[in-house]
Amino acid sequence: MQSAPLYGVIGTPYQYSTGGLQVLPATDQPLPYGHPGLRCYLASQMVRRLRAHTVIALGDLPDP
Repeated sequence: MQSAPLYGVIGTPYQYSTGGLQVLPATDQPLPYGHPGLRCYLASQMVRRLRAHTVIALGDLPDP
């Protein structure tokens, strides 16, 4: 059985300040769904978690 459920997102965090909305430094670490930081977050990539998978050689794939 293969499984790749959604985990979270990668993007840019923001915060509210007295001067308005402020961009915070981004990281390449995914922020999981349900995290309170997602309230002010601009997602650019969706992340899945691989739980079960099968490794195959490219030569084993059928021709199109």
